[in-house]
Amino acid sequence: MGGLRSLLVQHQGLLQMMLVLGVGGTLPIGYQISVIGYPSGFIKQFMNETLGVRWGQPPSQETILFLWSLVVSIFGVGGVLGSLGSGYLALRFGK
Repeated sequence: MGGLRSLLVQHQGLLQMMLVLGVGGTLPIGYQISVIGYPSGFIKQFMNETLGVRWGQPPSQETILFLWSLVVSIFGVGGVLGSLGSGYLALRFGK
């Protein structure tokens, strides 16, 4: 039991980092589900009406689902690109 305790003390920072990353890593997913997912009915209705006027007939359900999936996935891609470019921008222009 003493060996386990010394191992935990030795790797305490690593365990804290794993806990923070495990909990903090789920925050953007929850944000995306709640904030992006809430107005989905309004956005889908807007896409349906806009494309219906543009094309002369309402789009199929598969088209609306594809476009909605594209809108939601762009949020994650934008986050990745923003985090990758933020280091360069902070060095170039300062904080």
